[in-house]
Amino acid sequence: MSIRGIGAIFFAVTLVSPAGAAVFNVNSASDLQAALASVGAGDEIVLTAGATIQYTNGAIDSAYFFSGANGTATQPITIRSASTTNLATIRGNDVASRILLRVTGDYWVIKDLKFTNGQKGIVLDNSNHSRISNVVVNGIGLEAIHVRDGSDYTLIENCSIFDVGISNPQFGEGIYIGSDRSVWRTPSSTSTSVYDPSVDYTTVRNCTLGPDIRAEAFDIKEGTSETVVEFNTIYGKGISRAAYEDSFIDLKGIRSYIRFNTFYQGNEPNILRGIAVLDRDRPLSGYEHVIHDNTFNMDNATTPLLEAYSGTSEVYAYNNTRNPVGEMYSSRVILSQPSWYGGSTPVNQLPNVSITGITSASPSGFVAGATINIAASASDPDGSIVDVAFYSGSVLLGRDGSFPYGINLLNPAAGSYSITAVATDNRGAARTSAAQTVVVTQPSGGGGGGNAQLAALYQRGDTNASDNRIRAHVQVQNNGSAPVSLADVKLRYWFTKEGTGTPAAAIDYSVIPSSHISTRFVNVSGSNYYVELSFAAGAGSLAAGASSGAIKLRITTSANVNLDESNDYSFGAAITSYQAYNKVALYQGSTLVWGIAP
Repeated sequence: MSIRGIGAIFFAVTLVSPAGAAVFNVNSASDLQAALASVGAGDEIVLTAGATIQYTNGAIDSAYFFSGANGTATQPITIRSASTTNLATIRGNDVASRILLRVTGDYWVIKDLKFTNGQKGIVLDNSNHSRISNVVVNGIGLEAIHVRDGSDYTLIENCSIFDVGISNPQFGEGIYIGSDRSVWRTPSSTSTSVYDPSVDYTTVRNCTLGPDIRAEAFDIKEGTSETVVEFNTIYGKGISRAAYEDSFIDLKGIRSYIRFNTFYQGNEPNILRGIAVLDRDRPLSGYEHVIHDNTFNMDNATTPLLEAYSGTSEVYAYNNTRNPVGEMYSSRVILSQPSWYGGSTPVNQLPNVSITGITSASPSGFVAGATINIAASASDPDGSIVDVAFYSGSVLLGRDGSFPYGINLLNPAAGSYSITAVATDNRGAARTSAAQTVVVTQPSGGGGGGNAQLAALYQRGDTNASDNRIRAHVQVQNNGSAPVSLADVKLRYWFTKEGTGTPAAAIDYSVIPSSHISTRFVNVSGSNYYVELSFAAGAGSLAAGASSGAIKLRITTSANVNLDESNDYSFGAAITSYQAYNKVALYQGSTLVWGIAP
């Protein structure tokens, strides 16, 4: 999350939520279970950046965490970390039992998360049009990601998978698509323990798999069709060969397209072939696969790249590179492109991008200080979107690396914004959307939204929101063209006090000498207070464009009880670096010039 300025404009950027959708902020296993039970179309479940959500109790069926809710095409359900880089972790109790996250609803987006210490990482059952993006899955007993039971149109992108198959290497695939014929649901079957074999239109791209995936990196089962595996990097080191686990990929369905991937054997003697194509004696098994434009980095010249076993047919291969030069294909492989297949061209097509909505969170419309939501649609005809950047003119506002794409502008100042979105695909091609203009006006009545001159910057001071102290780090920023006397400025931070003790404040650190900073508490109502920071004449003035520097405030009580910050008005759990923040207010004299008082 970053802060950007456009002249006198000053705001912060966060990821966007659809207008009217609920956001479930999660910092514990019970929070997550409650959110998964309550979530609906368009809602977001946001895990605290860097947090570890450790399962305690209350599993549903075979999963530590489960939801059967459905999103829609325009309002998917999203579960993500508050940060795209400081990922939250979903952690189970052991690697021998239970799935970490099981979803049985349609239109889910699972992104920016880590999964570890479970029997399986992520399982989609009868979940259509769902996306798994920018997740890390490791320390898993069996498969890392399993797409099964009739789940269609799944996209898995930009993921990292390693160290799986710990409890049973035979079932330790990286990505497992479909189900083995032994557990197929048949027309006469009534058991809930068997699965719909038809898992169609799964795409996996831009992922890194391995090392220490103890079965195949990919097992694409009988009954599946139209599976695309492209632009991935696959490491064979650590495969077990426990029960014929001896290739990077097993193809057992029909119409799988393996293209533009890079494979590394990595001195692993258990790799006996690159890709194995097998017929599993079922109607949808063992035919019409296309393998092209891949690079295989092997340990020797004798390990074949592609084996098409007895019963298979129409297995096509071309434009694959082998290092070192050596054994390539078995005799059943057809060395050409089939006439019905059109995905062979390596020419990169430009992505598509458009701004789909710009809305204000304020009923007053586009006024200074009111959050503005910007949403974009982006797709790539021959790859995937890795980044959508949002601009006002030539100034970067923020980025979003995974679907659904959008940002929030917090506290924009009055002015005109020419907004564009730039989508970049996995091969570096970029396209800019048409511009849309937004005019932000000053709110009537004064105050509440901030002005073009002063802003309060804030970051949370520690990661524990329930210890015996509140740590709020603040700054005063002058975005104007003239100096401002700090003696005229007051800063207010609102909180709710627990217990009967008297609140006390201390300045743990400040760039301005703390002797020039005074604090006082005002009881607003009941247990609700604000602490006000004021400055002596010796604090001087803030020059145009200057900041006061960090002021690290600590609040305690005489009773030394734990203070629950989660219900504090001014506490920002997800704000881990300084940003403009309208729940910390600034006054010049008695006039509110920045922020929104509760």
